[in-house]
Amino acid sequence: MTNVSRQAISKWEVGSTYPDIDRLVQISNLFDITLDSLIKGDDSLKKSIVITKNAKAQTNVWEFMRSTGWMMVIAIIYLVTKMIIAVFS
Repeated sequence: MTNVSRQAISKWEVGSTYPDIDRLVQISNLFDITLDSLIKGDDSLKKSIVITKNAKAQTNVWEFMRSTGWMMVIAIIYLVTKMIIAVFS
């Protein structure tokens, strides 16, 4: 079986939560139906699934480094290295 609690199933039934993808695969295998029919058969589930089409989904390296603060870390390491080299030269 799928080892799902009654509380979890109750939440699925009222629509407050939905099963994760692994659980959906188990349910589709158990009832011998496709994932497509399992998911698309539930209109409220279809409405809750949001797929965004972001043309700029891929981030280049420099943009990632700037947004996560890595550029600052690299700049500080560079400056400290330059000062150490200047002191010991």
